[in-house]
Amino acid sequence: MSEVSWSGTDLGTGEYKGTLDVGGEDLALTVHRSSPMWVPLTCLLGGILAALAGSTYATDRRPHNQRRTAIDAITPPRGDLAEPVSEARRRLTDDLTKTRPSWLRRLVPWPASGHADELARIDKDTERLRKASERAEDYGKALATDRRLIATWLPGITVGAAPRSTAAELADHVEDVLALPALAEVATRMGGLQAAIASAVESEDKAKAGARFRGLAAALGRLKRPTEVSAVRADLDEVTALVDRLEPASAVQTAGAPSLTGLAIPWETIQKFLAGTGTTAMAARDVGVAFIIGVVALWSGFAALYVAADTWGTLWDILAAVTWGAGATAVSGPLLTSIRRIGSTRQ
Repeated sequence: MSEVSWSGTDLGTGEYKGTLDVGGEDLALTVHRSSPMWVPLTCLLGGILAALAGSTYATDRRPHNQRRTAIDAITPPRGDLAEPVSEARRRLTDDLTKTRPSWLRRLVPWPASGHADELARIDKDTERLRKASERAEDYGKALATDRRLIATWLPGITVGAAPRSTAAELADHVEDVLALPALAEVATRMGGLQAAIASAVESEDKAKAGARFRGLAAALGRLKRPTEVSAVRADLDEVTALVDRLEPASAVQTAGAPSLTGLAIPWETIQKFLAGTGTTAMAARDVGVAFIIGVVALWSGFAALYVAADTWGTLWDILAAVTWGAGATAVSGPLLTSIRRIGSTRQ
């Protein structure tokens, strides 16, 4: 076997054909020249890496960047929520970074299935933090709610300052503060229901309403978060409906007003006086009614015609006074008839 060598211009890779003069005879010759092994190996490795990089971007880096962009888009509001929102954002970013090893982040696609629950939690907390930040103005108004009645009827509920913690804890705090006006409304209704039950006439309905009211008050006392008040709304409406059917007490005592309690009113005597048919009774009744009408006519006429006038004493003033008195006696007949009817129907 003979060796053929080539000297001259360096041949590139490819196929070369020619003839070789061997002892006066032409011998066909084909030469195949290839690159060194490191060249194809390098190309193969480069293709693999490019494919991995594309897959990483499509399946992992892009969603990862989108989550980071969503977190960065949350703008801390002014006021009490500024620092808590900033801290919650920082913690969300740290949690997102921990879902992928840093030394593989730019190349190898990290399987999302290994952190599916964590990523779902980050997505949920990001959305809750965004909504909480957007309601900063409502938060400030709700924070000024008067909590004195709330402390009376819902002693288990306390709302402190905004926590500098995770996004979930901050979102829970904002939801609790936003529910304070609803708590105040519930507490106000409870106070009104308690007063209405206390002033109602004793009855079976009152006992039932009182029992349901006490059960509702106990349920409110067990609540721990303001948002839990929605669970007792139906019971509150039911107790309100029961109280609305109660009959209020007929005699309402007012501070400083005289009380009729214990005063025996002689209804039978008054009835006999008003409905009497005898001559003496009728005369006494007519005298009494005439006296009352006369007093009312004198007082009202004097106040309207004399006291209210700058001057008095003309002929027209005298005629007006006479007419006023005559008009008062004109209504005594119908008034007397009405009183007689009232007396005859009094039992």
